[in-house]
Amino acid sequence: MSKSNATSTRVAGQPKENFIMDEKAEIIFMQTRLVRLASEEWHLPVEKIVELFKKVDVFGYIEKGHGIFHCEGDEVVLDDITEFLEGKGIKINA
Repeated sequence: MSKSNATSTRVAGQPKENFIMDEKAEIIFMQTRLVRLASEEWHLPVEKIVELFKKVDVFGYIEKGHGIFHCEGDEVVLDDITEFLEGKGIKINA
């Protein structure tokens, strides 16, 4: 993997020089964090969140917005996802 296709995002407990996450892995990591956060904040099981995210392509939305989202905290991104869902006619009662 070339340096231009990877970033040096570290995972806790792993030395920086031993772990490099490419952009696709970073996107998957972000999607996973947001599923878990949505489950906690919206008081819904992870399975329901995944079903909802697939139904309206929230995973694609996260992937497309990753360039901006990775600079923001997960809570801010979840607020953005909530607005995205409301724009699709889905109201989240958290």
